[in-house]
Amino acid sequence: MFDSTEELAPAGAAQLAGLIEQNFAELVSAECRMLRLACAWADAHYLDSGSDEYLPLIQRACAWGGEGTPEVSEYCAAELGVLQGTGIMAARSLIADALDLRYRLPRLWGRVLTGGVRAWQARRIAEQTRPLSWEACADVDHALSDFVGMMPWPRFAKILSATVLEADPALAAQRAERARTMQDVFSFDSEDGLKTVVAKAAAGDAIWFLATVNRIAEILAARGDSDPVGMRRARALGILAQPAEALRLLIEHQQDRTDQPSESAERVQAPSEDTLEDESDAASETEPGRPGNPMIIGQCQWNRGRPLMRRQLGRGWYFISTCPRPLWVQVRRSSGPRTATR
Repeated sequence: MFDSTEELAPAGAAQLAGLIEQNFAELVSAECRMLRLACAWADAHYLDSGSDEYLPLIQRACAWGGEGTPEVSEYCAAELGVLQGTGIMAARSLIADALDLRYRLPRLWGRVLTGGVRAWQARRIAEQTRPLSWEACADVDHALSDFVGMMPWPRFAKILSATVLEADPALAAQRAERARTMQDVFSFDSEDGLKTVVAKAAAGDAIWFLATVNRIAEILAARGDSDPVGMRRARALGILAQPAEALRLLIEHQQDRTDQPSESAERVQAPSEDTLEDESDAASETEPGRPGNPMIIGQCQWNRGRPLMRRQLGRGWYFISTCPRPLWVQVRRSSGPRTATR
């Protein structure tokens, strides 16, 4: 089947281009044939769990595809895996994808058979639409099948995900709830004695954490650390593991100015203490938790997401220009609650 001694004869660029094009066409055809063989293999191992001849103690019927796909023998995936040199789970996934394409995504299946869509793209779509009902899957097939291959896959994947969630609002709610319950932080070994830390948290918490890491990395640079920014950010992670040390650094450098502020940043002056005193009541009435018109000191352009300024506006109010939006923080001298609004 394979001849490792055969070598390509010397050829010009035009001839090589023709060979590459031919090889790609054969690859697309082989991928399509693989899916068709998976469908035929599932047909040959079809089991009807409702028939009188069904014997679940000998072999059970499994529905690996989505709603509306036929059941197959539980052993067919293991046999298919042996024949094509893959594991059971890979063979089971191949059968499920092929059945979903043929029964639940007929428009997309037709494009696969004609070579208009790569098999791996069609399988991704089948996998994401598997939890959908028969009707919802048909809507996705009708809406997107003609657009596969017309744009880069990452962009199409976002459209596909949004379309799947729109087709089944209940599924969208389940995914959101599952995402909220799957927040975690863990680490695993990496090369050369390092560890990789992975965190899945709320977007706001992640933004604040990264902003603090960037700030500590800047402080380290101001203290003479000449390592690349990536190394300083990694070192900042270790400093944050020592809250007292991190707090000491942030307090010592709280008055630092950025080295190169954006040229388009507006230079605005904080309101005077008298103005704040006269209009403090009006400020509290305009919008709870946020200073009113006297407190708004203007818009600022961002310098690569780093803080540009921080000004004390009087009466406990601070303005912090930071990414992605300005933050007003009020620190009261009384025993009342602290408030912070964006």
